[in-house]
Amino acid sequence: MDGCLQVVIIHAQYYIIIMRLPVDYPPIMSKLSGTLSAVTGAESAIAFSYSCFFPDLASGGQANTQLLGALLVPFAVIVTSTIIWAVDSTLDLITQLRLLVMIAIFILYPGWAQAALSVFACSKIDTETTGHQSPFEKAAWRHGYWVRDMAQECYTGVHQRLYVPIGIASVIVLCLGPPLASFLILWKHRTEIWNNSRIVRQRYSFLYTRYK
Repeated sequence: MDGCLQVVIIHAQYYIIIMRLPVDYPPIMSKLSGTLSAVTGAESAIAFSYSCFFPDLASGGQANTQLLGALLVPFAVIVTSTIIWAVDSTLDLITQLRLLVMIAIFILYPGWAQAALSVFACSKIDTETTGHQSPFEKAAWRHGYWVRDMAQECYTGVHQRLYVPIGIASVIVLCLGPPLASFLILWKHRTEIWNNSRIVRQRYSFLYTRYK
């Protein structure tokens, strides 16, 4: 069972990463990606965006919806999965729920990391090599413009006051937290792993088997 679960998790991660590539996929794949993204919280700028539910919002409101959706919907997915999780008689309920949360985080980690890091994704529009406009006609803010809202200058105004603190907290909790938690769990059970304990293998093998 744990081997099948590991295969499913790995393929889910690969699918999430591959579908984010700027490739002209067949329409059915884009629709499938959009559906799965909406259900799992794995945002895809190509196939699905939470701002699609609010088309009348200005660019700032759509950026806010995109970011909060990408960061918060996975939490809702984990809570929902915890509620409907089928009971396994071989494990106590607390252990099952803990493992469920770990597996869900493991699957959703690529999307979470992308959403957290997107806060700091800025793009420069007009540079010294983009035509002969006067300085007043150029969008030439030295730090570039936020990719989620190209009308928002990076590291100033609302981006600096609101989104940068959210991004820092998200990177610490969502980017650094899961790998650190995995390391601490494996370090705590390192003796049992070395001795090939059946119980530890059943619970945590998806964290380390593919690295052997």
